[in-house]
Amino acid sequence: MNKGDKVVCINDKWDPWVFDTYNQLPKKGEIYTIRAVSAGRPNLDGGAAVLSLLLEEIVNDVDFTHKGGEELAFRAHRFAPMGAVTVEVEKEEVVEF
Repeated sequence: MNKGDKVVCINDKWDPWVFDTYNQLPKKGEIYTIRAVSAGRPNLDGGAAVLSLLLEEIVNDVDFTHKGGEELAFRAHRFAPMGAVTVEVEKEEVVEF
């Protein structure tokens, strides 16, 4: 995944604390453009750093827990490159009267 690539969100299941921390969140099935790619912080369990993305369509506040004051990013595993996956999106049934 590189800057400028189009990706689709494949996982929009968020822990409750995320809704209090982020201004905007990606939605499953929506297409986004990568603004920046970086090595995200390790998991809380001390695991390895993960690939993180910033998106053109979503801008969030600075991560108050990060010493460098970087913007809150999203883990890359929540996205797939365009064309790499088919995402089912619920369709509303239209009823005419």
